[in-house]
Amino acid sequence: MEISVLIDRIIYGSIFIVSVLMLVVGYFLMKNKYKDTMDAYADRKYGEQSELSRLNKNFTASLQAEETIERILQEEGWDHIFLRRRVPVARVGHNREVDVLAVGPVILVVEVKHWQGYVWSNGPRWFQRASAERGTLEFEDVQKDNVVKAAAVRRYLENTRLIQLPDPKPTGGEEKGKGTWYTDQSLHEWTGRCIVPVVVFTNRRVKLDPATVKAKKYVFNPETFRIFVREVLKGNIDPDSLNDTAVEEAGRTNYAAKLLRRALPSWVRWWGVLRKEPFFLSGTTQSRVAYALNVLRTWDILYMHDGSMITGDVLGITAPNAHCQYERQHLLDIRLHWNTGVWGLAKTFLLNNAGTVTLALTTAKRLAIKKKEKKPRDRQGNVVFTIRPKRRKFALNDRVEMKPAGGTKSVSYAIADIKQISLSQHLLDLEKDIV
Repeated sequence: MEISVLIDRIIYGSIFIVSVLMLVVGYFLMKNKYKDTMDAYADRKYGEQSELSRLNKNFTASLQAEETIERILQEEGWDHIFLRRRVPVARVGHNREVDVLAVGPVILVVEVKHWQGYVWSNGPRWFQRASAERGTLEFEDVQKDNVVKAAAVRRYLENTRLIQLPDPKPTGGEEKGKGTWYTDQSLHEWTGRCIVPVVVFTNRRVKLDPATVKAKKYVFNPETFRIFVREVLKGNIDPDSLNDTAVEEAGRTNYAAKLLRRALPSWVRWWGVLRKEPFFLSGTTQSRVAYALNVLRTWDILYMHDGSMITGDVLGITAPNAHCQYERQHLLDIRLHWNTGVWGLAKTFLLNNAGTVTLALTTAKRLAIKKKEKKPRDRQGNVVFTIRPKRRKFALNDRVEMKPAGGTKSVSYAIADIKQISLSQHLLDLEKDIV
């Protein structure tokens, strides 16, 4: 009897609380107190319903293709994987982006192509015909361009990070009839044996010419790339061979054996079969290389509500509604927390905001708190403020300044249009190193 009375009280109490909350929300709606919150909520929903352009769809697909390669490497037991690292190339005077870097017995420099249609090559020129209507596109040698990136990775590791890699280095020199390191272009394309540049075509609707592109060494599709990285961990790699014999032999392995190997843990999979080559990286060297690649800068990415992604360098953030403005060197991270789902909608009404922005600041900036400052901060000293809807006068909007990749001018993006922001973690890594 007492239990039934208790249950009745809980039910009636819950109904009373919900009724009071509904009356409060109704009152605030009548007084137009939720205008900013509902405007911001509507901006987000409108953006999510927008249709992506074909250009944005292709760009998004190419980024997802790089993540597919990352997933393959993870599934095959590679521990150190880095996406979209930008390597300095002194000879051309700017950075080059490497799609995927993986560190294991060797360093893989992966160029990911999400092309479709027919692809072939003729000497140093590569060609793609996506369809008869679009015609044929011509490109410079994709493989050679990736070799240049791989050579830049080596110079960064050896010259900037002072990491000694386990294979001999060319000296150049006039005694061999060649130029010096600064004048001989062939030395700028030298990667050694421990750095392996590869090209992976990820689109299922691509057909590689068997006589040219497909016949090249270290050119893969996702299936053959999976076999390749698995064999590399076993020590089956021969830089001197003309083709990928290990991949060809492994591809003919019994299907049942493949399933069994995939089901086993990685340490059981490779125990007793790993071959050690002189140019393989030791465990200590792998850790040093992984750290050096981890602190390389990446593109900052803005994920918009419509599903598009904008890459570039964030220059700073201006938030008039939070009385603050910060340059990029003071920002470790920008975290957007939108209220989503059913609970998010309830939270929107209860807290009267559509979400919050957290600016994770560098230690020096976080500790520099002025006595009369108006910036809202959390316990860690980071700046936290609510997301406001877009204003007609753009200068009144909280916004992110970015120089898009390939552009020369900065562009402002309202925070209300942005779903998520991914900043390069190079400052965070360097700050951890200092601390």
